[in-house]
Amino acid sequence: MNKLLARMLLVGLTAVLSFALVTGLVVRIGFRSVVDRTDRQNVEQLSNEIGHRLGSLRGSDAALGSRVAFALEGLPVRTELLAVMDGSGTVIFTSRKDRMENEHQRESVLKQLRKMTWTKVTTADSGTLMYAFRTIHIDTEKSNQSIIAAVGQIAAWAAVIAIAVAVVVAFLVSRPIAEQARALSLALSAMRAGRRDVELPTRGAKEMREIAASAAELQEALSREEELRKQWAADVAHDLRTPLTVLVGQFEGMIDGVLPADRARLERNYEEVRTLERLVNQLADLTRIESPGFKIELHDVDAASILASQAERFAKAAEAKRITISAGGKAMPAASIQADSGLLERALANLVDNAIRYGAPDSELFLRAERRGPDELAFVVDNSGLVDPQDRPRVFDRLYRGDRSRSTRGSGIGLSIALAIAQAHGGTLSLACDDATRRTRFELVIPATRR
Repeated sequence: MNKLLARMLLVGLTAVLSFALVTGLVVRIGFRSVVDRTDRQNVEQLSNEIGHRLGSLRGSDAALGSRVAFALEGLPVRTELLAVMDGSGTVIFTSRKDRMENEHQRESVLKQLRKMTWTKVTTADSGTLMYAFRTIHIDTEKSNQSIIAAVGQIAAWAAVIAIAVAVVVAFLVSRPIAEQARALSLALSAMRAGRRDVELPTRGAKEMREIAASAAELQEALSREEELRKQWAADVAHDLRTPLTVLVGQFEGMIDGVLPADRARLERNYEEVRTLERLVNQLADLTRIESPGFKIELHDVDAASILASQAERFAKAAEAKRITISAGGKAMPAASIQADSGLLERALANLVDNAIRYGAPDSELFLRAERRGPDELAFVVDNSGLVDPQDRPRVFDRLYRGDRSRSTRGSGIGLSIALAIAQAHGGTLSLACDDATRRTRFELVIPATRR
């Protein structure tokens, strides 16, 4: 019963059987309720009618039995047994005279009469009579029994036909869905095997189309991720190969005696080793921050203080390029945020370092915080200079370095780490370039709480 078709058939069959069972119970209970109510109404009507007719009798006791029999003719409800006694307790009328032909039959009728409930009635001339009766129950009549049996047979055949129709309909409905599910399963299996050109079914039930659309998006995302991973691996290999090649060449030259092992050469080699160390550490940090189980430690961080510390930290580097750093500003709101202070400082440091490294000389660099609605705060790094248009879509890619940055000692991971830190806080990092004013603006937006 693990297949969709079998399950749908089972569901349809269960539904029909449940319907048949419930319908049968309702019909049975409802019919019994109608029968009981009708019997009670018949008893009440007959009692009133008999009491009225006997109460209207007049005359002497002579021929009283005949007058009672005449009065009780044509009663509205049929009786199984009806009897009337006079004031002395003598049975003067019974509807079962035909069954009192011998002593045994007469004794049997009298025994039944003694068990019945008798009702006293006063006649019109102040005489006293008592009567008792037993009606014929509806469901004991042969005609009604036939009707009930016929209803049962009709219900049974209706259940059989309903089950057959349900099985056929369930099969017809579930078969295309099962085929769609099978086609989707095969497509997903192909994707799992490594194919990224799988055609997913676009027809069928709405839910299946939605699953197929999601699978198509997943396939595109996997394709992009695989391309990025390949590019990243190639970039890592390139960035590691270059300093390693330099180091190997330097050390081989010193070992062979071709190059002198002086202090200046050792210091250059040491710088190459430090470059490798920074690259490896940054890759490890990026992997750690982007891992699904990574958790940040939130503390209250003052926005103005953290921007002021970044301005002070990079003051000398900015001065070397004749860049003036302005932190805060008159319009900056006084606010604190819930953030991981160490990670936030690192993200801002990467943005400020990038702005100074590629910013235009003799310019001003602005650091400020701006509100983005009641629940978000943006840290803005605004510097003079533009990112090349062809580089803008990829500035946050791992190890991506534009043509201008290849001449610097950067690793191409700083902005990727800043983006990962922003996303770890549930925020965003974006780039905006104003070609008219020739300025570049990075905005790190994270959730904030106002003090």
